[in-house]
Amino acid sequence: MTTYDIVSLADNEWGNQIMREVAQEWFARHPHCEFVEVREHAGWWLGYHRSGEIIGTANDCAVMRNDRPRPDTFSGVSHRRPVIRPDLREVATLAAYRPLVPPLVKPSALEVLHA
Repeated sequence: MTTYDIVSLADNEWGNQIMREVAQEWFARHPHCEFVEVREHAGWWLGYHRSGEIIGTANDCAVMRNDRPRPDTFSGVSHRRPVIRPDLREVATLAAYRPLVPPLVKPSALEVLHA
């Protein structure tokens, strides 16, 4: 029987880009998982197949492929992402957690002598 896992975004995470990135991250960490439903805090969700294709959505007007339906059965695996950076009110991509500018690295005295 095919099932799906659920990953809920943190309270300050939203948007389809971070939802896709979180699904990709989930598949990378769970090689046997074929489907994952990524949920935002406001009730919106997107279901992903391992291929990256969206196979389900909270949008009841969306047209999905009939040959790869969303599984009907929840696997029982559910994970809620913690708020990683409380100083960020809205996180729409995982890149927001990385520094935009690499830290300045001062060369050691030995490197300066050999330059």
